[in-house]
Amino acid sequence: MKLQNIFRLASVAVASGSMLLGVTSCNYLDVVPPEQPGLPDAMKTHAAAQGFLYSCYSFLNTREWQPRDYTGQLNGATDEYCLPLVWYAEDGKRAYSVMLNTQTTDAAGSGHNEFWNQYYTGIGQCLLFERELDGEGAKNGVCNETERERWLAETRFLKAYYHFLALRLYGPIPLTTTLDVPENSHDISGRTSFETCVNYIAGELDGAATTLERLGFNTLEEEELGRATSVMCRSIKARLLLYAASPLWNGEFPYAEWGDLRDKAGNPFVPRTKDASKWVRAYVACKQALDAAKAAGHELWTASTIDADESVLPSAIYVPGQVSTEFKEAVARMRYAVSTTVAEGNKEIIWGIKALTYGWKNARHPIGVTQNSNGIESNSWGGVAPTLYTATHFLTANGLLPEHANSGVTNYYGQANVDKNRPNIINLCVNREPRFYAWIGFNGGDYLTRLKNGNPLTLDFLAFGSGKQGHVRGARNYTSTGFISMKHIDPATRYMENNTANTFEATGDKDSPSVLIRMAELYLNLAEAAAEIAADNSGLGSYIAAHPEHADMLNVDFAQEAMNNVNIIRERAGLTGTSQLTADKLALMSLVEWVRAERFIELYDEGIRYFDIRRWVKGEELCGPGTRMGLNGVEAEVTDFSKFNTPVVIDQQYTFHKRQYLQPLYADEVYSNPNMVQAPGF
Repeated sequence: MKLQNIFRLASVAVASGSMLLGVTSCNYLDVVPPEQPGLPDAMKTHAAAQGFLYSCYSFLNTREWQPRDYTGQLNGATDEYCLPLVWYAEDGKRAYSVMLNTQTTDAAGSGHNEFWNQYYTGIGQCLLFERELDGEGAKNGVCNETERERWLAETRFLKAYYHFLALRLYGPIPLTTTLDVPENSHDISGRTSFETCVNYIAGELDGAATTLERLGFNTLEEEELGRATSVMCRSIKARLLLYAASPLWNGEFPYAEWGDLRDKAGNPFVPRTKDASKWVRAYVACKQALDAAKAAGHELWTASTIDADESVLPSAIYVPGQVSTEFKEAVARMRYAVSTTVAEGNKEIIWGIKALTYGWKNARHPIGVTQNSNGIESNSWGGVAPTLYTATHFLTANGLLPEHANSGVTNYYGQANVDKNRPNIINLCVNREPRFYAWIGFNGGDYLTRLKNGNPLTLDFLAFGSGKQGHVRGARNYTSTGFISMKHIDPATRYMENNTANTFEATGDKDSPSVLIRMAELYLNLAEAAAEIAADNSGLGSYIAAHPEHADMLNVDFAQEAMNNVNIIRERAGLTGTSQLTADKLALMSLVEWVRAERFIELYDEGIRYFDIRRWVKGEELCGPGTRMGLNGVEAEVTDFSKFNTPVVIDQQYTFHKRQYLQPLYADEVYSNPNMVQAPGF
C-alpha cells in the first residue's frame, strides 16, 4: 500500500458504514463508542482489516502540526518566520493566538484543543482495532500470525506516538491503555506524572521495535512507506528521552506548584530538581537510534542533482561573489535533501507522510513569477518570510555566526558591491554557508534556477509590477521581513506563461512527503545529549551503576563526540576544513549553544523549533516582545535601498508568557473530570 494511499483508504476502512473515523469527544476516555453497528464487518476480510489498521494512522493527517505547514498552530508560532497579518487573521488564528498569549479554554470558540481530541481518538482507534483483531479478527482468520504480530506492533507504536504528541503539548497526561471506562467519575484518572508517562511511552516503543526487528521490518519498500518500522520506534524514543532530559522537564518547569501536585500513584507531576543521568539515558537512546538507522541502510542525502536538465544543475545556481563548483554543489545538495522522495533515492527519510497541506508551496513561492497576456499572475503568495533572527543565525562560509565572523564587515545592511548587475544585495547575504543560499531567498538573489519560464527568478523587493516582488499588492501577499523561504521546494519547479488561457504550469513541483524524522535529526539529537553530558557529567556514574552494560561510556570523550556529530552535518552541508566545529570556537559560545545553533539551521522550518524553544525554557528570550525583527519591507512601495534595509521590529504584538509552555485543555474536559488539572495559567 503506497504511502499516499494509506490515508485515502483509511477513510473507507470499514465498508459496512460504522463511523470509526471522525469521532471526537470532550472526555479523553470517551475515545470511541464501545459498540457501533456493523463494527464486526471491519474484520470480515483481510482487506477490511488492513483498511481498519490504516485508519489508525489517519490521525497523523492534520495540517496543524505538519512540518512544512506555514500557518499551523505549532509551526507558525515560532521565531523562524513571519506571515502577513491577514494570514494570521484567517488561516493562522491558532498560531497567532499562541504568539499573542490570547488562547482560551473555550472549546467552541478557540479551536486550540483539537490536538487533544485527535490524539486520544487515535489512541482509541488503535485500542478498538486491537480488540476486534483478537475477537472477530481471530475468529475470521483475517491474517496469519506473522501479520498479526506486525499489525499489533504498529498499533502499539501508534498508541505510544499519540501519547508522546500529547505529552509534549500538554505536559503530564492521562495514560489510556484500555477502552473500559470507570462507572464513577471520581475514579477517572487525571494527569499522570511526566516521568511515568515517559517511561510508559519508552517501554511501548521498545516493545514495538523489538517485534518489528524480529520480523524484519527495519525499513520498508516504497509501496509500504509510512507504516511503522523498528527504526521509527527507536527514533521517536530518542526524541522522547531528549525532551525529557531537557530543562523544562528536568527541574526548570516555570510553575513551582506543579512540583507539589501528585498523580493518583503519589508521583509529582513534574520533577523539581535536575537529574543529570537523564541526559545519559537520552544519549544511549540517541546512539541506539542512529546505529539502528545506519544498519537499516539510512544515510544522509549526498547527491547534488537528480536531473540532467542544465537549468537545475549546480552550475545554474547564483551565489554572490566568487564561489567554487563544490560550494554550488553543496547548495544544490541541501535543496534536494528536503524535497526528494525515497523513490528518488533519498535514504535520509526515516518517516514521512504523503498528506496534502493546503498552500504549502504557493505560500513560499514569490509573487509575480509570471504574467500572461490577460494580466493574470502565477498563483503564488510569497508570504513565508524568514525573520532577521533566522537570516543572521545561519552560518558564514567559515562556520561562524555573522556576529562572530571576523570578516571586516562593519555594516551588514549596506550595499555589498560584489556584482554590479545586482546592486541591491546587502553584506549580510554575502559569504554565507550553502544552506543559507539553499533555503533563504533575499533581495537581489535568485529564487531557484528555473522558476520563471525555465529561468531563474531574480528577487526584486524594491520594484513593482510584472515579475517584481515589491509590496504593492495590498495586505495579503508580500514578505513581511524582506526574506522569503525556499525550503521544501522542488529545485525543478517552473511556472510557464500561457498566453491563450488564464492558467499556469508548475512543472517539476512534486508533492514530496512531509518528513517527520530524517537522519540529520538523529545526528543532532546525539550531539545535544553528548554536549549536555560534557557540560555536566555528574549523572554518568549513577547511570552506569544502574546499567553496568554501558560501562564503556566511561571512556567516551563526550565533547568530541558532540563536535564529531555536528561536523558530520556540517560536512554534508559543504562546511569542511576550517568551517568545522573545533575546540577553539568554544571561546565564542559553549558547546551546548553551538549544538543548539546547528539544530536551528539544519532543522529550520521543519516543525521542530516550537518544541525546542519550550524544552530549553527559552520562550521569553526568543519569542518575547521585540524579538521578531525583519528588514523594513512591510511598507507598501518601499523603493529606497537604505530604508528597505533597515532592521525593524515586526509591527505585531508578539509576546511570551510562561503559561505558553503548555497548551490548555478544554474547559469541559476539566469540568467533566474531577481529577483533571488545567494547565497552569489558564
